[in-house]
Amino acid sequence: MANLADAETKSIAESSGTADDDDALDPRVQIELERLNHANEAINHLELQLDEARKTLKEFSDAGEIELAQLEKSIGSAVSKTRSYYDARIKLRDARETLTKAKHRFERAQALHVAAKELAVVSADYIDEAERSNQNAASWNETYSQAIAKAADAEREKYQADLDQQTADQAYSEIEKLVEKLQKDYRRAINKS
Repeated sequence: MANLADAETKSIAESSGTADDDDALDPRVQIELERLNHANEAINHLELQLDEARKTLKEFSDAGEIELAQLEKSIGSAVSKTRSYYDARIKLRDARETLTKAKHRFERAQALHVAAKELAVVSADYIDEAERSNQNAASWNETYSQAIAKAADAEREKYQADLDQQTADQAYSEIEKLVEKLQKDYRRAINKS
């Protein structure tokens, strides 16, 4: 199989070689070759730019590392001492976001619960009115049943949201106390860093 492919390649090369000898290249082939040459030049230029960019990046990285090392020497152990404080502050920020989301969820659940209860009350009033006026109250019974179901779902959601809010509030309070303690313990190191 490989011999067959080699034979085909040789015959193609021979036929193209004789064609080159007899007459000039086909203009379409010439145009494609020029396009390939231009593309190759563009690729080479981009590779040179990439090499320059990598060299510049390495120089900046090395300079940054040297500057960081000098800062670490000048600051001393303040950075390592205060790391726990700054980590706790990041956790505090995350806990604040979680608490805010939990509060919004509870407020939405509370509003849905109130709205569902109001719909149930209004539906019950319309049922009573329809029964007094001897009208068909079946559609209002269905609306009332749906409103009661929505109110029950909303109450469950409100309860769960309240639990989540309390948990988030407790976590936030604990982290806040930790941040205050670390700030008090490492006041000088924090100011120095």
